[in-house]
Amino acid sequence: MKELQVKKWKAVNLKGKEIEENTVLLLRMVLNISAEQLPKGIEGFGYMRRYSEIFDNAEKNGKLIIEDSDYKMLKTLVEKNVPVQWGSNSVIVATLDEFLSI
Repeated sequence: MKELQVKKWKAVNLKGKEIEENTVLLLRMVLNISAEQLPKGIEGFGYMRRYSEIFDNAEKNGKLIIEDSDYKMLKTLVEKNVPVQWGSNSVIVATLDEFLSI
């Protein structure tokens, strides 16, 4: 079992409006980008259902709690699919580094 405190920070969207981002939002975005790499059918459905529950609970409780097997899969997806543009944002870099090192 892996645990990680959910980080929150302010950002500015393309329209110049201040928004709140967090660890869970980043992981959801990477998961959506990576959806084609998940198994198809009921197995992939199961992954998405579990990740959705994990993320929903993390947003409510402020702590990401994830089973080792689910963490391993999500870590691989992050390593392979994180948008390169995110490398220019020090907050996102630190957040993803923390996730990858738990």
